[in-house]
Amino acid sequence: MIRLGTSDDFDSVFTMLNTHAQEINSDKNLFGYSAEKITNVAEQFLANHLCFIYAQEQHGSLVDYGALVLSTVEPWFGDREILNCEWFYVKPEGRYTRAAFKLLKAAKDTAAANSRNMLMSISSLERPLVKGKLLNKFGFVNLGGNYILEVA
Repeated sequence: MIRLGTSDDFDSVFTMLNTHAQEINSDKNLFGYSAEKITNVAEQFLANHLCFIYAQEQHGSLVDYGALVLSTVEPWFGDREILNCEWFYVKPEGRYTRAAFKLLKAAKDTAAANSRNMLMSISSLERPLVKGKLLNKFGFVNLGGNYILEVA
C-alpha cells in the first residue's frame, strides 16, 4: 500500500535515510556523514514535500519498505514548474517486492494529475543500469548523468 508520510513517520523515514546514506558511503566515504543533517532532511521531507511511503502488512502490522519524495521546483533557466524526485529508496528487504513499482507509479500518477514533467536522478553506485532500465519502463528518458570527481 502507498500512503503519504506525516510527522508520525519520522522514525521510519530517518531510518531509511540513514541506511541509504550508509549504503552510498559503504565502499568509499564520498560524502561524509551527519546524523543532524539526516534528521533535518527527514523533517523537511515530511513537512514540505510529498513523501510517498510503501508499506506492507506483516504479522498484523504495517512495515515500511521504501519511500519516494517529490518537490515542485522551477529549473534555474525556465519558468515551468516540474516535479523533482528528491529521494527514492527501497530497503534491501523490499527490493524483491513491488515497492519500487508502486512508488514510481504513485509519482508518475502525481506528475500526470498535476500536468508536470518529472525529473529523477540516480545517485548510487549500486546497479545504476538496472535502475535506469526500470525508469525507462515507466516512460523516463535519459537526460545526462551524475558524475563525481574524487580528489580527497
